[in-house]
Amino acid sequence: MDIAGGIFASKTAGGRCATVAIDAMTFKKSVLVGEVMCICTDLIRIGTISISVHGARVLRSKQAPRFLVTEGKFVYVALAAGRALEWRKGVIGGQPARVG
Repeated sequence: MDIAGGIFASKTAGGRCATVAIDAMTFKKSVLVGEVMCICTDLIRIGTISISVHGARVLRSKQAPRFLVTEGKFVYVALAAGRALEWRKGVIGGQPARVG
């Protein structure tokens, strides 16, 4: 889920990102080895230097409808030359604007 959230954060930032925190992780059901999963991500908020992403792992099964098995909140920062970039508040043209 961290990788899926990192991909989402990198696309939102338009560059490299790093995970700085996993604020919450909830395991709702067990998963068997070999089961196929879908990872869904949503933007929770854009802060001054970080973005928060909600990640959900959904089990895909031929025998039953999809259902939520794990979810969590991940925090990422955009990076340039190894330093965190500052985000401006709001979204411009569908993408957060970066300073730095």
